Amino acid sequence: MSRRLAVILVAVISPIAFACGGGDGAGPQDDASVTDDRPPGPAATPEFFTATPKVFESLFADVEQDGFDLGSAAAPVEVVFYADMQCSGCAGFALEVLPALMSDFIEDDRVRVRFHHFAFLGRESLWAAAAAECAASQDRFWEYLDVLMTNQGRPNAGAFAKANLKAFAELVGIDHSRFDPCLDSDERLPAVEGATQEALASGIQSVPAVTVGGLLVSGAEDYQQLRTAIEDELAAVRVAGDRGLGW
Repeated sequence: MSRRLAVILVAVISPIAFACGGGDGAGPQDDASVTDDRPPGPAATPEFFTATPKVFESLFADVEQDGFDLGSAAAPVEVVFYADMQCSGCAGFALEVLPALMSDFIEDDRVRVRFHHFAFLGRESLWAAAAAECAASQDRFWEYLDVLMTNQGRPNAGAFAKANLKAFAELVGIDHSRFDPCLDSDERLPAVEGATQEALASGIQSVPAVTVGGLLVSGAEDYQQLRTAIEDELAAVRVAGDRGLGW
C-alpha cells in the first residue's frame, strides 16, 4: 500500500465506525457484519463478469449524464445517493431502486440523481471510487457504477484490484489511454477523500444513504418509501411555483 493511500485510509476511516448494508442505515454498527456473507474476491477472468455492455447501454442511453449527475439539470427535485462501492446495500439500491427511479421520475425530467462518495470500507473502496472518478471524466460514471455494483465481492479481497477495475472500464467502452493513467496515478484519491469528509460533515454516518431535496430519507432502499418522499417534494415544489417562489 502506498503511503498516500495509507494516509487517506486513516483520514477517512478513523473518525467513526460506519454501517453498511441493506437496513435503514440508522446508525453505526460493526463493519465485520458486512463481510461475513461475501464470497472471496475473484480474479480478473471472463467468468467474473456477470453483466454486459449491452445491458448498460440500454439502461442509460436515453438519459442525460453529466459526471456524477443522472437526469436533466432542470429537474425540480434532486436525489443524492451516498455509497461505498463495496457496500452490499448500496449495490441493492443501484441495481434495484435506481432503475425504478429512472422509469418513474428521471426519464420525464422530474428528478435528477447525484452520486456522492462515502468510501470507508478499505483500500479497494478507495480504488473503486477513484476509478469511478476517472470514468466520470468520460461521462461513463453510471455505466461504470453498474459494473462495479454487479461485480462486488468480499471487501478488500481482490474484486476491485486495479486490474479488475481496468477490465470493467473496457466493458463499458471507456478510453483506456485516458482511464489507465488516471487510475494508476491515484490522482483522484484526494477527491474521493474530500467527498467522504464532506458527507461526514453533513451528518451522513451510514450507507446507503439517500436525500431528497436535502433531507435524509430513512429506509430509502424501500422504493415505495423513496417514491413517497419524492412525490411529496414534487408537490411542495409545485406549491412553491404556484406562489411564485420557485420552479
